[in-house]
Amino acid sequence: RTLRGAAAAPALSKRPGAAVEAFLADCETAVAAAAAKAGWVDATTAVVAVATGDVVAVGWIGDSRAVVVDGRGAARTLTRDHNASNPAEAARVRAAGGSVGRNEREAKASKTRKAASKIAGATLTFRTHRRNPMRVYPGGITLTRALGGLPLKRAAGCPVTADAESDAVPVADVATLILACDGVWDVFDDVAAAAIVAAAPPATAAEALVRAALAKGSTDNITAVVVSWPSEAA
Repeated sequence: RTLRGAAAAPALSKRPGAAVEAFLADCETAVAAAAAKAGWVDATTAVVAVATGDVVAVGWIGDSRAVVVDGRGAARTLTRDHNASNPAEAARVRAAGGSVGRNEREAKASKTRKAASKIAGATLTFRTHRRNPMRVYPGGITLTRALGGLPLKRAAGCPVTADAESDAVPVADVATLILACDGVWDVFDDVAAAAIVAAAPPATAAEALVRAALAKGSTDNITAVVVSWPSEAA
């Protein structure tokens, strides 16, 4: 299944985003097959978008984000992070039998010990800094949903899944679409990213955003795609 095929699928008109979710499910199947053959152990995120007719549909797995900017310059994030720092995802992990913490010591601590850490501090109680990201156990990764990560997903009780989510907005409400991984969002919110993109020519807007993230001190992977729609006035 291709993303172009997803755009043409009848499901897209019935429930915007459904075909994109199906495309991402196919991606997980393909990644798992390749991983089993080649011995890959890595996990990754994905965010994709398809514009068809009068709708822009977005699907995602992990903490890469999609941001839409309207004709007035107002930015809005369509995605929600699939990581352990997201309270809703942390709750899902715990409900599935996993645990969440900045390290395994914190993740497996009792409620009493976690309450005590609010007084003594995470550094003394769990030997971790309070600013460290939350992680999922078993596994120790920050993502709660991801493509790949085959050994992790095969482990008993692993709460990490590849279940995609989706959203959709009318094309009329979108002047610019930003798709980027967490190396961008570690240092910029949606408003700041929209301002950087707006200040650059459309052809170099993605590069401008990546360079700005590097200059801001981002140390994670940095990838961005920026799509601009011509204004009606143009």
